[in-house]
Amino acid sequence: MATTAKSPAEALAPGRPVTLANVADGAEGLAVADLARAIAAKAKAPATSLLVICRDGPRMAQLSRALEFFAPDIERQEFPAWDCQPYDRVSPHPGIVAQRMTTLSRLSRLKGREKPSILFTTVNAVLQRVPAKATGAPGATPPAKAA
Repeated sequence: MATTAKSPAEALAPGRPVTLANVADGAEGLAVADLARAIAAKAKAPATSLLVICRDGPRMAQLSRALEFFAPDIERQEFPAWDCQPYDRVSPHPGIVAQRMTTLSRLSRLKGREKPSILFTTVNAVLQRVPAKATGAPGATPPAKAA
């Protein structure tokens, strides 16, 4: 008995998690693009349509490239994890620092949009602390100091 493929966007419902399983290799970008477009098309859509948490950096890059192929119109941002430990004697790679700060800066300035956008990150990056929005945003006022 053959089943027809359905759009993952059909499973979207407020307060209900969506789990995608048995997605064919290479088709993950198509499924993610479909979800992002469906979320962006709703009334009062969030500024970032979708957050995709990948298991590691290479997987994040692979999925981002797949999305670029299937949906070049969707804005993609990548937020990589640090490439060193907090108290290592080695500093993080300048490219990773720049990419993280660029992504954080863009996220702090988002208001709302009509186009879908996706933020890709990794499990390690989600677990690492980031500065508060008021600390790094241009023109943001710093938090008040206690007297």
